[in-house]
Amino acid sequence: MNANELTQVFGRLEERFSLYAKFFVGTCGVAAIVATWYGATLWNMHGSIARLEQGQANGTSNIVAALLKRTPTSRNEAAQNLAAAATLLRTSRIGNVKPSQSVPQSVAAESVQAQIRYPDCRGGRIETYRTGVLVEKCTLDLEQGIGADSVFFVNCIIRFKGGPIPIRHMQFRDCIFQFEITGSLEQWNEKSG
Repeated sequence: MNANELTQVFGRLEERFSLYAKFFVGTCGVAAIVATWYGATLWNMHGSIARLEQGQANGTSNIVAALLKRTPTSRNEAAQNLAAAATLLRTSRIGNVKPSQSVPQSVAAESVQAQIRYPDCRGGRIETYRTGVLVEKCTLDLEQGIGADSVFFVNCIIRFKGGPIPIRHMQFRDCIFQFEITGSLEQWNEKSG
């Protein structure tokens, strides 16, 4: 081969190499665009999955808080709400994601309020009537009240520690009273007078 033929062969090789290099760079560019698109899609899916997991973690607690917040019309309904809340908490799936901090606090607050509204009445009953509330065979602190202005207590154990009483009209029949008043009688008279 002479120099002229070699120059032509090298020119064609250089041209082919240039085309292959452009094709390779173009293919890498398209692959980078596709990889970026897949990465963005996976990132969005990860965020959606994280929100779904958080929703599942919060869901049970939100339902329990709503059950405890609901004002039942009878003792049976209150017992059913508490039983449903206990069942939900007992059967809920424990996963890697924990509920938001405010959700268990809401459940705890509603649980405390439910305990205040529904004192210890195992074997007893609380019934709401148009004129007031009948409380029978229960143990309760008089200062906490039960969310009614007029209450008729029958066969109850009534605890009183000397604080203000939120119930305006009360009647007692066959009740036992436990007084836990601290301080002198004069101090108590000054507080209540």
